[in-house]
Amino acid sequence: MHVERQVTPERLPPWLSALVQARFVVLLLVGTLPGLWHLHTVGAVGDWNFFRDAAQVLVGRGGTSALHLYEASPQTQIGPPALLLALPVALLPATVSPWVAVALIGAFLPVCCYLIERAGDARGAVDDRTALTVLGGGVFVGTYWWRLAADFTHPEDAVAVTAACLVLGWSRSRRGTWLPWIAAALLGTAAAGKPWAVGLLPLVASWPGTPLLRAGRVVAGGLVVVAWWLPFVLAAPGTVHALGAFRVGVWYASPLALIGLAGAPYPEWVRPVQFLLCLSLAALAVARGRGHLAPFVVVAARVALDPQAWDYYFATVALGCLVVDAFRTRLRGPWLTAVTVVVLLDARWMADNRVSAALQVVPLALACVLLVAGPGAVRPLRRRFRRTSSLEGTV
Repeated sequence: MHVERQVTPERLPPWLSALVQARFVVLLLVGTLPGLWHLHTVGAVGDWNFFRDAAQVLVGRGGTSALHLYEASPQTQIGPPALLLALPVALLPATVSPWVAVALIGAFLPVCCYLIERAGDARGAVDDRTALTVLGGGVFVGTYWWRLAADFTHPEDAVAVTAACLVLGWSRSRRGTWLPWIAAALLGTAAAGKPWAVGLLPLVASWPGTPLLRAGRVVAGGLVVVAWWLPFVLAAPGTVHALGAFRVGVWYASPLALIGLAGAPYPEWVRPVQFLLCLSLAALAVARGRGHLAPFVVVAARVALDPQAWDYYFATVALGCLVVDAFRTRLRGPWLTAVTVVVLLDARWMADNRVSAALQVVPLALACVLLVAGPGAVRPLRRRFRRTSSLEGTV
């Protein structure tokens, strides 16, 4: 029987009750207004030029063939689906497109919070503590979200975490023969647009089935990633070499600096190890029946092994923390989100490079603690995961 999802605000003061009821409007303002104000005052957005330049190439207005884009411009470190998704906005006049891009990326914040709220509540109704956790945590996430939306303008990161939240909710509430494969295609597409998102693929193993079937879904997601890139590789065989040869320098504020790699291009082993760690930790989370930890452990592993330390990275870290907070049944509240944002924002600005680099590893340490901690803090869904694939219904 379907249960109406609603907030139960009767125990809240009237002003707070009204705020909770309008929480997604509040989060929409939190997600969009700071970014739009930044655009108004600064007059430019970070990496949006890569999307505009790629859009010209993809529609045949550039100086190279569309399928030779990455071979000719390896600094375009944005995957094909992300470029295609942003194409309509990138082709708008230069005076308009940044405003539209910032507003749309900002709007992903309330969407993610809505999906987290639905996924985090297994009972079919949202109580006041869950709603307050999502509202308070979303406001903390907004501390970094404007950097993702406007300061650096990376819609592919927003799409990746949104896809993770959507699939996480599906895995807890919906069954069907084809839904896990649809989820694999969705996460594979997200990973083709943003490489670190390949770590999210183990989420599709959350659905019931034999170990071989679950592994097959993960592999299918990986094949989707390959399918997106294959036309570019076949048309321009130098694409792989060009992208592999483009390596940025390691910042002194990066955790890699702690092992003596600062000031030089990162070694070839860094990206494979980064992806392997993301995949391994997410797979462990799903295997332990704690798939809600996957987004957090993946983004935590990403920043712990990244050669740079751009602030927009921490928008996805904070959102991963909010997923954890929303699933907690004890000590309810956005505590992990708040602490992580404060540590990564305030402490980093007050510290030197080595301390900042060490602090960037803190989310990974927290993620590992959560992975090995007992499962009692999570709403029990074990009976669902014990079902065999023969019990799956239709979508």
